[in-house]
Amino acid sequence: MLTELSEMAELDADDLVAPPIGIEVQQIVAGVVHETSRRDGGAHPIVMEGSAVARCNPPILSQVLFHVVTNAVRYSAPGSQGEVGIRSRSSRVEIVVGDHGISIDPSDAQ
Repeated sequence: MLTELSEMAELDADDLVAPPIGIEVQQIVAGVVHETSRRDGGAHPIVMEGSAVARCNPPILSQVLFHVVTNAVRYSAPGSQGEVGIRSRSSRVEIVVGDHGISIDPSDAQ
C-alpha cells in the first residue's frame, strides 16, 4: 500500500521521468490478470482477447489496469467470468474490462 501511495504522490507531483515506450499491451494485461487471479485465489476466471502495440508508461498502465480489473473481480459473484479486450482503433488502443457483477447506478456514473 505504501508503494501505491508513493507512486500516486509521484504522479501528482509530475516527478515521473520515464518516457512512454512502445509495448505490446497484451504483456501488461497478462501480468495484471495473473496478479489479480493470484490474489483472488482463482475464484474469478478472466479471459483476455486481442492485442495491440501502444506507446505508454508500462508501470502506470499496469497500475491503472490492476485497479480496474481488481474492482471488476471484487464486485462479481464467485465463479463469474471477467473479460479484458484489447484492440486498435485508428491511432489509439482500447482496453475494455467486463464483468458480471453489480452495476453502477446510472446517476452515479455521471
